[in-house]
Amino acid sequence: MVDKKEAKKLLSSITPELTKDEKEKYFNLRHPGYVRILENIKKNSKVLDVGMGRAHINVALLKIGCEITGINLKQAYPERMQKYGFAWVELDAERDKFPFKDNTFDHVIFTEIMEHFLFHPRECIKEMFRVLKPGGSVICTVPNAIALQKRIYPWFHKSVYGNVDKFYTLRYSSKGRPYFDRHSRLFMLKEVVALFKKEGFKIKKEKHISLDEKIYQLKSVVHYEYQFKLGKILKNHKLLNYLSRKLWFLMGFLIPSGRSHIEVIAIK
Repeated sequence: MVDKKEAKKLLSSITPELTKDEKEKYFNLRHPGYVRILENIKKNSKVLDVGMGRAHINVALLKIGCEITGINLKQAYPERMQKYGFAWVELDAERDKFPFKDNTFDHVIFTEIMEHFLFHPRECIKEMFRVLKPGGSVICTVPNAIALQKRIYPWFHKSVYGNVDKFYTLRYSSKGRPYFDRHSRLFMLKEVVALFKKEGFKIKKEKHISLDEKIYQLKSVVHYEYQFKLGKILKNHKLLNYLSRKLWFLMGFLIPSGRSHIEVIAIK
């Protein structure tokens, strides 16, 4: 495992190859979460990433000797996959059996995935339990269903689901099923804990966390359509950015259950 300083250094190694758009709209927003993952994975371990996506975290894990295997519904960023030689399989993590032997992996990364599921996550959690070695861990994060922004939207007569047409927009189809780039269901902390316990896991850590505490602080209290516009304004106004960060930190400190995300580390 690495400390926060080393984790940030490892992540900085991938930034030169990111486009400006990918860096601003994805990497920067996920950076605090990536750091937390690195702090909980042992060096030279075998790691399964369920929902590999852009593979940012996997580049950092390679540098500490980890052997990476990814699962994707559809291949993304093939050039990056080829450059780093990542092993990956195309399958539907919600419904397909994982093509791995029992007790294969030391860690499973299951972050920012479950909220996209169209089906009950129990089968996926069962498969993660099966392929983990005894003592191995699942690192799970998911948006918090009762985060402060979810409570604030109704004050402004806004839905937490955003624009109806955009919500139902089909992004692509893979393995005979549609995939929507949207959140199908959010979860409360006790729900996520219960899901893992039911399949035999022991809970090492369960907490509400903030994954956007340093980037676009006020984005969480405005409607999605305006988040990145506001983020650009904050970047150009240092005082407003500073004050918004302090305000959002204070709100998260006073109301932990209102933080943006849930983190659960479950042990086999």
